[in-house]
Formats: sequence, structure tokens, C-alpha cells
Amino acid sequence: MPLTALLAALLSGASALLCETVWARPLALLVGDTVLAVGLVLSVFFAGMALGAWIVGSLAPRLIHPLRVCAGFQIAIALLALFSLPLLGVITDLHLSLLPVLGRGANLPLGLTGASLALLLPTALMGGTVPLLVQALARGQWCDQTSPAARLYAWNTLGGALGALTAGLWLVPVFGLWLTCVIAAALSLLSAWLMTRAQPPERIGTPSPEPPPGSNTPPPLTLGIVAAGAGFTMLGYEVLWTRVLSGVVTDSAASFALMLGWVLIGLAMGGWLAARLDFATRWAPLAVLQLLTGIAAGSAGLWQSSALLPISTVSHWFGLTGMAGGMLTEALATAALALVPSILLGIHLPLLFAAWPGKASGQRWGHMAALNTAGAIAGSLITALMLLPLLHMRGTTLALASVNIALCLVILLAMRRGHRVGSAVILLGWAALIAGVLLVPVSPPLAPDNRLLDRREGLGATVSVVEDSGGHRRMLVNDRYVVGGTGGRMLEMRQALIPALIHPEPRRIFHLGLGTGHTAGALARVPGVERLVTCDNIPDVVHSAHEWFGETNLGLFDSARVEVVVADGRHWLASSGEVFDLIVIDNLLPWTAGAAHLMTREHFEIIHDHLAPGGLACIWLPLHQVMPDQWMMISRTLAEVSPHQTLWLARTEPETSIGFIVSDERLDLAHMLGDPRFQDPALRDVFDLSLIGGPEDVFACLTSSGVVAEDGPLSTDNWPVLEHMGLRAHHTDLALHPDLIGSPAMASNWAQLTLIRESASEAMRSSLSAEVNPTGARIWQRWQSVTRLTEAIAGIIRGDEQSAMQVLQSLEEDPEHLMGRQTLEWTLITLTHGEQWEIAVALGERAREIFDLSPDAEVAWATALLQTHSTYRARRTLQRVLDAHPDHLGAAWELIRALVIDERRDEAQELLEETQRRHPDNQRVQRLRIPRSPE
Repeated sequence: MPLTALLAALLSGASALLCETVWARPLALLVGDTVLAVGLVLSVFFAGMALGAWIVGSLAPRLIHPLRVCAGFQIAIALLALFSLPLLGVITDLHLSLLPVLGRGANLPLGLTGASLALLLPTALMGGTVPLLVQALARGQWCDQTSPAARLYAWNTLGGALGALTAGLWLVPVFGLWLTCVIAAALSLLSAWLMTRAQPPERIGTPSPEPPPGSNTPPPLTLGIVAAGAGFTMLGYEVLWTRVLSGVVTDSAASFALMLGWVLIGLAMGGWLAARLDFATRWAPLAVLQLLTGIAAGSAGLWQSSALLPISTVSHWFGLTGMAGGMLTEALATAALALVPSILLGIHLPLLFAAWPGKASGQRWGHMAALNTAGAIAGSLITALMLLPLLHMRGTTLALASVNIALCLVILLAMRRGHRVGSAVILLGWAALIAGVLLVPVSPPLAPDNRLLDRREGLGATVSVVEDSGGHRRMLVNDRYVVGGTGGRMLEMRQALIPALIHPEPRRIFHLGLGTGHTAGALARVPGVERLVTCDNIPDVVHSAHEWFGETNLGLFDSARVEVVVADGRHWLASSGEVFDLIVIDNLLPWTAGAAHLMTREHFEIIHDHLAPGGLACIWLPLHQVMPDQWMMISRTLAEVSPHQTLWLARTEPETSIGFIVSDERLDLAHMLGDPRFQDPALRDVFDLSLIGGPEDVFACLTSSGVVAEDGPLSTDNWPVLEHMGLRAHHTDLALHPDLIGSPAMASNWAQLTLIRESASEAMRSSLSAEVNPTGARIWQRWQSVTRLTEAIAGIIRGDEQSAMQVLQSLEEDPEHLMGRQTLEWTLITLTHGEQWEIAVALGERAREIFDLSPDAEVAWATALLQTHSTYRARRTLQRVLDAHPDHLGAAWELIRALVIDERRDEAQELLEETQRRHPDNQRVQRLRIPRSPE
């Protein structure tokens, strides 16, 4: 077989996967970034491949020069790749303009039609490539053997793996979508040139004889079932593995590229093995392969789903740090799950081809590949839309493995012999899988003092609700990302009130990112609001917010003014004919693939176009999840769309948010000085929860009145660089400092905020007329207090102990600053966690002279006392906390320890038994035993 033909197949596969990776992004924008929509539209890609394989395979035997035709296909693919992005852009614009007229129910039909117009032709050409290559290279009895077809299949699939990996990990982040399409076109043209050079000297198109009949020749119907079933399980497993790993890897485009890359590498290795192995019969091995695939995939899936650990934890264990270390760990975790089953499935197609009836090699491969791809479409959709929501991850693992075992049974029945042995093996394998589902425990990663309240495995994500020992609830997506909780309600409500109070009278509000509903609930309580649309693209997030946070999100779901929408927020807003006075985009994790669509110039233009005259838009970012170059890029990008921009700080703690508020007109904040909303009884409880006592607390959050970044690159749909930057930041810094202390990125963030505030101080003081205006003087004092706190927080993160006293000094100068009090308590708790006992004792001592500490802060101070041998004072403090809060587990835990240190073991045992009665579900407490007194 000519090497040039194999290289042509390699380049063809690479080009196809580069195009698929690029097209996935605009397709998500076409119909909305939800699992159902994207899954249906991507099925158009596979449908085109199946259609092309069937039609071209049927025509291949009639072609005199199939390699030349294949070269023409590659040239056409190159041209279509160059025009694909502009075409998809036009289709998307037309789609969004028609939706307000036709209604949102037309979204998927319109999207499928548009995707078909754009993709069916190039994908059909891609699907016809391998049948033409197989037809061209078949000579003599080659069509009866696996070697030529298997080699072509292996090289083409290996090219696909290289295309998926390079696109997801390098080309798209570095060069953008358009240049990646150009590279894909260049590879197609190079593949076409190699095909012309690989033209064999012998006559092409000679029919080859059918495989000789015999007892091992399978019926065509059975072959079709096995081909479709192999495709069904392959794509089903890929969907399942993506969900299993969502609680382990970073859920980014790079993570998906690793998954797809390993699957394709496994298929290529399977093709290579099929070419090397000389099976006496090609039929019996298929039964064994199906059985082994079910066992391998089932075992790996059960193992992964029973012991989920975040990739950052595993990287830390093995000392793999930085971007390279993090991605290497992700790659190893993905390979452990997907590689072996993919290799086994990769052997199937060459063996099926060898047994497939028909005279012409291209026709046989085309028909077989078409059925296999059709099964793949069904497998991906059924797994995502039916199996995962109904059976969850472990049940879906069993279901897909059962399909493999059922296919094994189909093959054994078709062989007309070996029924007893085969049936016994099948029953044994099935029993092992069922035993694994029933016996292997599910262990979602939880902190020792947390308990699981609810866990829902839906279409796009796993949504969990957990409760800690203090009674605070949190909502997690994929067991990793906290999207809100009762402990962070103050921050979430401030993210609503700051932009809502800056606007003089918002009547219509759009909010993206429901989470727990605390932000939306506060927005709905603002006087004058007539309509609030709050949007989230994960259905189970909406369900959990209603069921578990209904009491804390201020009755959000009972308000007639509120519409809760389950949809992709960008797509919903773009296809809406409404305009809003206020648009609030909630915290976005930069490295997640879906969030990347929300931080581009094109999305900011959509927001701008849907603002009413005088309207404001606010984009919040979690400061503890980004680095300065990221939020400065967002500032630059926003400046390209909106002429006026201000930067706001939500609160003075590391786990805070920064907000960019943009408008067409310069902000006039004078209305807040006499704003009656600060005195409105309907908002009084919300202000108390948000630690907002008056306009000075809102003014103090203003950090910059202008763009905070110099010239540099922008974030666009064509170049989603923020996603890659966020992933790099996560692996190189943020994941290594879960408590944020010692993080260079966090220290840089707060140092940058301090510099920005200091540079704006003179303008701020002048605008307030602080020298002659009492109200301005009060606001100026609070603004200075927050500036000092930002400087102190930067020092604490760097490890400067003296910065802790700067927090105290700020509070002594402004004792009414409620946010300053909370910052001081955070500092005390942080010092205790960092085992800086002496300074924690001193800080707590002076802080208690100014105000009453919260129970958590009291426990932190008592812990520091205990470590500095002030056991008596620690016991008194802890006992006082327990008297007021009997269920406070932290206070009970530390008091038990203090009693043991003082040799008061009977009292410690009595308290332990009481604590165990109060916390029956806490395994850490239940396992605790009081040590005996030494003899």
C-alpha cells in the first residue's frame, strides 16, 4: 500500500476533525448552548458523514479513477471550509431574526435546517473519502482481508485524533477559529495532492470476489445490527465519559479535546491491531470483542464514578503543577477511562469490513460505515436525552455495557454453534456488571463536615445540594463548581443591589445565571420592577433553587413579575425583541466552554442592542477565579462596545466579585444621595442581609470610572482566548491555593485593585466635595476605608502578618462599616487556618473590644487561644458559643479538644455523646473517640 495514500488519509482525518472542532462553536450559538440543542445540531454532522459514506460507497465501484475523485472531494472540502464560518454567521443572524416572528418553538427546526444547509455537503464529502480510498487500493484478494482497509482506517482516525487535540489545545486558542479553518483547508489540499501522487499503476475499479461462503459467513442483517450497535455504544460511551469526568476535569474545551483525542487514538490503535492480527475467522472474534468492550467500559465507568477526585487534587499528589502538569493529569484520567474500550471498538470496523457481503471494497466500507455512523447518532442522542436523565451515570454504564453483551449474544446466535458456552459467558459478564452497580459505592467528593441533601444527574450536568455543620447550604454543579449558597447570600444579593441602585429606576431587568436565586430574588424586590427575566441553561439548577433555596431567595418563584427561563442566556437575549433597563450577567468561570461565549465582543454587542435608553449592563466576574490579564481583557472588550465603563468591587474579601457596569451615557450617581429606596421597608431586610446601610456603602464599591486596561487583544467569538487563559490560570496558580493565601494571582489582583483605587482617589474626593459637604465626607470616609482594606487584603494574601492589623485600624477609624467588620472576621479565620496563632489571638482580642464577633470568628479566636495554651479562656469562649448555638459543630469539636487537653475527659465524653446525637449523619463525629488517660 503506498505510503502517500496513508499520509493522505491521515491529513484528511485531521482536516475533518479540525473543521468539526471549529464548527461546534458557531453551532452552539446558532441554537443555544444547551445539551439538547447542541446534540441535535451536531447530529447533522454525523448524518452528513453517514449519507456520504453510503452514497459514495455505492457509486465507488463504477469509478475509473476513485483517487482522483477523492482528491476532488478534498479540494471541495477545503473551499467549503474557508466559507463555512461566514455562512454559519449569516445563517445564525437569519435564524435569530426569524425566531421573534415564528416563536421560540421553532428554534430547533430552524436550527436543524440551517445546520443542514451549512454542513451536509462538506460532511458528506468527508464521509465519502475513506470508501473511495478503500476502493482505490483494493487489489486481488485484499478485499477479503482486513489489512489494507484497517491501515487506512487507522491512519485516517489517527489524523482525526491529531486534529482534535491540536485544535482544542493549541490552534483555536492561539490562532482563532478562522485561521484554524484555513489550516484545515490547507491540510485538505495537501491531502488532495498526495492522492494524485498515490495513483496506483494497475487498473482501478476491478470487482473483487465476495468472501467465500461457509459456516462462519454472517447474515447481512446481523452484520448491520453489529455495525450500528458498535457505533451506538461508541458515541454513547463518549457522552457518558464526558459526564463522568465532568466532576474530575475542568469541563473546558481542552478537556473535551482530550476526551475526543483519546477515543480516536484508541480507535486508531484498534485499527492497527486489526491490520496486524491474522484471524482465522473474523466472526468469532467479534463476539469476544463485544463482551470485552462491555466489561472494560463498564468496569472503568464504575471505578471512575465511585471515586471522583478533582484533577487539581490528583495533580498535587503527584507533584504535577502548572499548565502542563494539570493537562497531563487530565489526559491520564481520561485515558484510564476511555482508551481500552476505544481500542476494542476500533478493531470492530476492519473485521466487519472483512466479513461484509459485496463485491466492491468501497461499497462494502461505505455501507458499513454509514450504518455505524447512524448508530453513533442514535447512541449520542439516546444516551444524553434518555439514559443519563433516567438511569444516571452508573445505570447508563450498565445499560451501554448491556448493549455490548447483547450484541455478543446476537453474534453467537448467528454462528449457529456454541450457544451453551456463549450464553454462560454472557450471563457471567452481565452478572458481574450488575454486581458492580449494586456493590461499588458512590462516593461524591464531600468535605468531612458536609452532608448531601440532593443530587440530580440531568441532561447537561450533575447538580448537588450539600449542607455543612453550620447549616449553610451550597449548590454545586458537577461536584466542583459552587454556584451559590446560603453562606454567600450577602455577596449574591450585593451583586443585585449595586447595579439596581446605580440605575435610578429599573423597570425591566434581564438576569443571566440563576444559581440559587439569591441575586434574582433581590432584583425582584427592588421597587418599581415590573418584569424580571432570569435565565439558566441547566434545568436541575432551576429545580434545586426552587426546592432547596426557596426560603432564602426571597420568594423568587412566587413572584408574578418573574419569568424563570431554562435556556442559553445569550441565545435567548439575542432572539428576543425586548429591551431592558438593566441587564445583569452573574459570575462566569472563564475556562468553562459555555462561559467563553458570554465574554466576547459579539455578546457584549447583543447586550448593548437590548438596553433601553439610559439602560445599564453589569457583568460580574469571580475575582478569585481570574487573573489581572483576564479581567483587563474584558474591560478592553467592553470598551469597544460601550463608551462609558465603571469598575465595582462587591465586597472586601478574596472570594468576591468585580463588576463592570457599562452604559451609553456617563453615570450620574447623584440620585443615590437622596434615593428613597434606601428607606423603603420592602428592601430593609435585603439591605440588612447585604450589609448595605446607606448610599455610602454603594459608593465605596466604586473602584474605577473608566477602562482599567491599556491596548491589547480583545475577546471575540473568532478568538476565544479567555477560555485558554482561564485554564492556564487555574492550573498554574488558582488550583494550587484553595484557601487563596499565597496565591501570586490573587495577590496581584488585589494589588492591582489598590493601585486603581489610589489613582482614582483625588477625583473621587473632588467629586464628593468632601471638605464642605457632610454627606460627601461620610461617603469619602467609607471609600477610603475600603481602599485601605483592599491594600490589607493584598498583604494578607502575600503572607504579610502586619497587614492583619491594618484591617483592624481601618475598622477603628470607621467603626460603623459593616463590611469592614466582616473583613476583619475573615482575616481572623484566615490567620487561624494558616496557623498564625499569636497574631490571631491579638487581633481577636482587639476586635472583640469593638464589636461582637460571629460564632465562626469566636471559634477561630478560641482555636488560636487553645494553640497558645490559653485553655481556660478558650473553653469559656467555646462554651459561650455553644450556649447560644447548640448545633455549632466547630465549637463543639474544639471544646472537646480543650476538655481533653485539660484532662476533663468525663466532660469531654459527655459533650461528644451530645454532639453525636445532634449530628447523626456526620461520619467524622461518629468515629471520634475520647482517648483514655495515660496510666
